[in-house]
Parts: sequence; C-alpha cells; structure tokens
Amino acid sequence: MKKIFITFPLVLVLFLSFTGHSFAQEGTVSATVRPNPLEVNLTFPSAVPVGEWFEVTAEVSNKGDLGISKVSASLDVSSGISVRGKKKRLGNLAAGEKKVVKWMIKVRRPGNYVAQAEAKGILLGEDILALDSSNTTALGSLGGFFFRLIFAV
Repeated sequence: MKKIFITFPLVLVLFLSFTGHSFAQEGTVSATVRPNPLEVNLTFPSAVPVGEWFEVTAEVSNKGDLGISKVSASLDVSSGISVRGKKKRLGNLAAGEKKVVKWMIKVRRPGNYVAQAEAKGILLGEDILALDSSNTTALGSLGGFFFRLIFAV
C-alpha cells in the first residue's frame, strides 16, 4: 500500500508499507510557476442591428519573454449568431508581439447574446489558453433604425 502526502512548500513525503514493515522517505520537489503570457482581448459592440454583417476583433498578445508557437484564435457565440471563419491560425507570437484577428458576424434575431474569444498556443511544449468574453444586445428593425441613426452606420 502506497500513500503520498504533499505538504507545503512542496515537500514530498512517501510512506510505504510491506508486510508489517514501514519505511519512510522524504524528498523535496521544486516547481517553476510561470504566469500565462498569452492574452486575448475581444472587442464586440454592446448593441448590434439584426440581420446585418458587422466586424468583431480580438487582439491576441504575448506578454512574456519567450515565443509562443502554433497560436490560433477562435470565436464561440450563442446560438442565433452566424460567424464567418470561426477559427483563425496566427502562427507564432514572438515575445511582446500582438496580432489582431477579425471575424464577420450576423445576428439573426433580436435578443441578448454572448461571444467568447479563445486563444491557444504552445509554450515550452505545453498547451496554454486565454479567454475573453463580451455581451451584446441585438436590436430589431426599429431598434436597428435608431442604432444606425445615432451611430451613423
């Protein structure tokens, strides 16, 4: 029967039991904790007209000092929203680099909706992930009319 107990600061204690004999061994485990350098910021209008295509953007950035490889960004939306090209491949992001991703979307009916941008990449052989979300309200024909009138779109 093996029992492992981990106590802080990351000290590993292993207890083994064999046919009535007990053995104990201690060791120290060290770990490097890194903040996630991948960041995504979604720009999504707070109100949109129904039935018209409009642009949504996300800025994907590497806030770290090491490069991130195989970076991609995707947009996940509530049902009732159409998206052109949900997933975009961005390639590599060097330290401090930013890239802007654009999607065209259309809301099919009035209501409240949520969109979530997700950025993924590989850092030092490990998968990393960043998320950002936004809410919007889709306005019907009269609301859309006033939206275009006020914002001149």
